[in-house]
Amino acid sequence: MKQEQIKFQSNNKTVVGIIETPDHGEIFPLVILFHGGTNTKDKFPTYPIIRDRLIEEGFMTFRIDFFGSGESDGEFKDKTNAFMLNNMKDAIDFIVRDERVEKFGIFTRSQSSLQSSYLIDDRISARVMCCPAIRPWDCFTNVWYPKEMKEFLKTSDDYLFIKTSDVRKVKGEYGYSRKYFNELQALPKKTEESMPKMNNVMIIQGEMDKEINYMDAVTAFNYLPSGNRELHMISGVGHPFEGKENEVASYAVSWFNKYLK
Repeated sequence: MKQEQIKFQSNNKTVVGIIETPDHGEIFPLVILFHGGTNTKDKFPTYPIIRDRLIEEGFMTFRIDFFGSGESDGEFKDKTNAFMLNNMKDAIDFIVRDERVEKFGIFTRSQSSLQSSYLIDDRISARVMCCPAIRPWDCFTNVWYPKEMKEFLKTSDDYLFIKTSDVRKVKGEYGYSRKYFNELQALPKKTEESMPKMNNVMIIQGEMDKEINYMDAVTAFNYLPSGNRELHMISGVGHPFEGKENEVASYAVSWFNKYLK
């Protein structure tokens, strides 16, 4: 496997990425791997298994750190949905100029699956969306941080900083801006309007996911036009697909083999 670190500009900030290709070949189908909210390009559920399986099957892969994550500019607390969507668009525009790229698809999870749910781009030949967070406002206010959100909404504070019992290794403090929250309530409508325009979409969901309810995956699936779509519920696992990463990778790789080759 060959690796190349790259940088490009998005939202006037530097985004860092990694291009990986099989040892042999000149033209490749490509899969862009977008990490989840608190992850990085080098650490997210199913990685490196998904990358390794794709390389074995002859794919080029491309991973980026979103703004506020990993090696890219910014701190986590300043992420917005608009920033992340632009990062995805700019990553696509950057990589499709590579003469080695044939068809391409995208693999997303959680937060980036939310962005994928309203990212319309006819150049995307296939998508795999893991645990799509298509109701983010409801998740924050009713599932993830209901007490913290209730208190935050009474204030005029610019940020909600959160202390959790788990380890959230993010750049800077773990928190979200009011600007981020102000975007959330409009996003489900964007998803509902956008997903019927997409083709060749696979959704993968952990049946026991406590962060993203499995019914969100069902709802997203039902938005898709009938035909080239699949929904896979992975039994016995939660949000990170713990212990079932190979099963997830097998579904994803088979989908990309079908539509990118």
